Amino acid sequence: MHLLTTLGVKGNSPAAAPQWLSVQEATQEECHDLAAQYHIPIDYMTPVFNAHENPRVEGMDDKSGAGLILVRCPYQTISKNGERTYATSPLAIIIQADLVTTVSPRKLTIHNRCLQASATTADPIVYSLSVLNLVFAQFLNDTDQLASQTQSMEIRVGNASHNTLLYEIMAVEKSLVFFTSALTDSQNIWPQLQASAYFATDPAHRRKLVIAERTAHQAYTLAQSNSAILDQYNATVSSVVSNNLNLIMKVLTSVSIIMTIPSIVGSLWGMNTRVPWQQSIWGFWTLIFATVVLCVATAYWLHKKDYF
Repeated sequence: MHLLTTLGVKGNSPAAAPQWLSVQEATQEECHDLAAQYHIPIDYMTPVFNAHENPRVEGMDDKSGAGLILVRCPYQTISKNGERTYATSPLAIIIQADLVTTVSPRKLTIHNRCLQASATTADPIVYSLSVLNLVFAQFLNDTDQLASQTQSMEIRVGNASHNTLLYEIMAVEKSLVFFTSALTDSQNIWPQLQASAYFATDPAHRRKLVIAERTAHQAYTLAQSNSAILDQYNATVSSVVSNNLNLIMKVLTSVSIIMTIPSIVGSLWGMNTRVPWQQSIWGFWTLIFATVVLCVATAYWLHKKDYF
């Protein structure tokens, strides 16, 4: 699925104006057709089909040809346990003299914001940096969502006795691992972009590059700090869950001890032999009263010992 949008305007404009070609949920066949139609290097489009591609930069030494900025973009998904989680997929940003092409194997979360940004500038280089900034801004936003999810789990940790909370922690940890890995690899592209011919001369380009780099560093720092906090939190939750289960077992054990008393009394006075108060009309009620007193006394003693 692809969409061609003219940069710097809303609505239609002359075909000679710079344009943005957005390719979402791309296929190999579609990329080959678009590469031939718009003279885009096919080697710059196909890396997105490799799920393990790392961020990198190509062809940015001079402006004579096309330049490639390959990054990883976050997206939301659902884990096998039904928990919300995040992962990343490759996104190719291809810069040409009059065309910016973005290629993604998935539907882009930032597509609508990219569409809004396309109306604010007619400069392909500035727009490509705007897209780059939006990618890392999405990392920031998604990491904030994970932080909020962690805070909500903190509220529920006191009553946690099931594995549900641990599944949520696993989903958040998995998301942060993907984010940290992608953002760590992204740190390598900034020196290359700063030295490239595309951004070395124009001050406006340099400013946009600095803004995008700053956003990327913020996302990297936030993901790292949240990952460190979650490591500590994971150990705490495991201890709380284990402690809560121990408390439940203490209560059940105490109840079992108390319920054993009537069984013992009933067994002793139910033997086929002479027992005290056998002929007394008050014998039954005496045993009931004695049993209740023993149960209450045992419960009080267990309570004083903090068993429940």
